Amino acid sequence: MGSPRTRDAWERLIAPIGRATRLPPRLLAHLPERGTLLDIGAGSGRMARTIAAARPELNIIGVDTVIQPDAAIPVIPFDGRRLPFADGCFQTVMLIDVLHHDRDPAALLGEAARVCRGTVLVKDHYWRTRLDRWVLRRSDDMGNAGLGIALPHTYLRLSEWRALFAATGLKVETRETFHYSLLDRCKQVIFAAVKSG
Repeated sequence: MGSPRTRDAWERLIAPIGRATRLPPRLLAHLPERGTLLDIGAGSGRMARTIAAARPELNIIGVDTVIQPDAAIPVIPFDGRRLPFADGCFQTVMLIDVLHHDRDPAALLGEAARVCRGTVLVKDHYWRTRLDRWVLRRSDDMGNAGLGIALPHTYLRLSEWRALFAATGLKVETRETFHYSLLDRCKQVIFAAVKSG
């Protein structure tokens, strides 16, 4: 499922009609023209590079637990628990398909809130049926196995997402659910949240 050949086919056939082309406009709708942006779980940095091309005055820093040698942006290593930054030092923080890779998404989301003084932008998945979960697991395994990325499959229902944001002191201002295309049966969701109170 996670062989290099399978991953290459996945990136070549699925990503161009989905995540790589259809996600950036949805993210940009929530991002400022300028300021500081922390990309938690930056991975290859390709998404951040696409955002930087559209927002050249946005200063983007990436962090990840697994540093990819060919990352498109500078990525700082971190331990997955404590971000090496002061409270409120970023205007915007984004976690794109990151929280379902963490066994304790509340802790990581709480860290994102700690270092953010503006919007925390989360793009992830949600599920309703057992088939939804199965599809998410297969897609996750196909895209990430063999890259050293944790695969605990921590997928949440929309009600669980609401509880997670509330538990970390974040208030969801907008929520968007969508599919990339008719071929993509994974349920996608974007949340834009700010600190409550």
